[in-house]
Amino acid sequence: MSPATAYAAGQASFELDNVRIVVSSSFMSPLVFVVAVAGNANQVATALKRRPFREFSVIAVSFGTRPGTERVPVAEAGGVKAYRAALANYRAQQQGQPQTGPSASIFGQQVVGQVSVVKLHLDSLQPKATVIAEWVVEAGQRLWIVRLSQEQQLGASDLIPASQSFKAFGDVVLKSDTLDRTSTVHRNGRPTTRGSHTTSPTTRGAMGITDLAVPAWWSGDCDASGYMSGSGGAAAYRLGATFRGMPVCGPRPAFDDGPDVLVSFPGGWGEYEWECVELAMRYLYLAYGIDTYGASGSEVVWNYSGSLLQQVANGSRYVAPQPGDVLSYGATGSFGHTSIVTSSAIDANGNGTISVIEENNSSDGTSTLNVSNWWVKGNAGSVSGWLHATSRLAPSVYVPLVQQ
Repeated sequence: MSPATAYAAGQASFELDNVRIVVSSSFMSPLVFVVAVAGNANQVATALKRRPFREFSVIAVSFGTRPGTERVPVAEAGGVKAYRAALANYRAQQQGQPQTGPSASIFGQQVVGQVSVVKLHLDSLQPKATVIAEWVVEAGQRLWIVRLSQEQQLGASDLIPASQSFKAFGDVVLKSDTLDRTSTVHRNGRPTTRGSHTTSPTTRGAMGITDLAVPAWWSGDCDASGYMSGSGGAAAYRLGATFRGMPVCGPRPAFDDGPDVLVSFPGGWGEYEWECVELAMRYLYLAYGIDTYGASGSEVVWNYSGSLLQQVANGSRYVAPQPGDVLSYGATGSFGHTSIVTSSAIDANGNGTISVIEENNSSDGTSTLNVSNWWVKGNAGSVSGWLHATSRLAPSVYVPLVQQ
C-alpha cells in the first residue's frame, strides 16, 4: 500500500495508477488515503473515518481492463454510460432505489452522480443503512469511479435523511495534471518466476498443521488442463504465493484479460477461475470441508452461515486476524475482494501488519496490510471483517465494534 499526503482539512494528494490526484471535499476531515500498489489489478484509493463510518474511494480502470472489485464491463472509450448503468442496476438489486444525486467536479468535468441507500456490513456484525453517492467519468485513457459512503443514523433507511448529506457530497473536487501518464496495470504482466514465493503460518497465532490436499477437481497444477479446455486455449499458472501448500493461480481476470472458467466444487456452488472468491472458497473447502456458497468478495465473510467459523468485525478490540482467517473487503462496492491471512505481526496495542494471499489483485498473489488500533487497512477497498476458526478462540473474546 502506498502512502498519501494529507493537506488542510478536507484535502489530500495521492498517486493512483501513475496519476497524481488532488482531492478536496468537506465530506471527511482529515482525508488520508490508503492507495493500491502500482501494478495491482485493482487500482483503488480509500480514505476512511470510523464511528460513524464514512468512506471516500477513487477507482481507476485503465482501458482494456476491468476492476475485480466491481461488477462492470471492460473499460473502453465512451464507456461511462455502461458503467453508470451497471452500478445503478446493482444498487437496484440491493433495493437501494438509485436516484439522481449531486454533481461533482472531477478532472475539470461537472459530473452528475447517483445516490442510493442500502444495508451493508460496514464494520459490525449487523448491517447498517448506508447512503452511497457514485460518479463515473472518463479521463486519461481510463474510466474513474468516485464513491462516497456514509453510515446513516439508527432508523434512517431512505433518502429523506440521506439528503442531509448531499451538501457534503456535492462539493467534491478532483484535479490532476498527469492524466496522460501510462497506466501501471499494463506493466507487470505474467510473473517471470512462479512458485518461488511461499508463505507459511510461522508468526504468532500459527495453526501449525499440514499442507492442504490438491483439489480433486483439478486436472494438473492450477487446473492447467481444465482451465485450458474451458478457456479456449489460455494457460493457467501459479502467481507465486502459496499457503499450506495451496497455490495462488492466474491469469488475473482483471489484469491479464484472462477468461473466467466456471468449475464445479463438490457439494456447493461453482466458482470462476481465477477470481478472488475462487481462492477463498477453495481454501474453506480444503481446510474445513465447507461447501461453497453464493458470495461476492465483500460477502464471503457475511454470507457464511455455518458453525465452524466465526464472523469478526474489523476493528473489534483485542482481536487481530490470524493465519488462516479469511477477509472480506469493499462492502460499499459492487463486488469487493477477499483474501486469506498467512501471517500476523500485531502488538498489544493493535498495531502492526498482516500478510495475505489473494487472486485477481497483486502480481505475485501476496500483499501486506497495515493494522492500526485493531483496524485492518485494505488495499482493495476497506476491510469489513473476517472469518476465524472458533476452535482457536472462545467466542466470548470477541468484542463488537461500539460507538465511542
